[in-house]
Amino acid sequence: MFSCTSPCYKTFVKIHQEFIECSDQILRG
Repeated sequence: MFSCTSPCYKTFVKIHQEFIECSDQILRG
């Protein structure tokens, strides 16, 4: 389901904001 799980997860651990941006892209499709 997560298109950018790896990059997002890694960034999430470092920067939560990045994770939010990636999640937004996934929600858009």
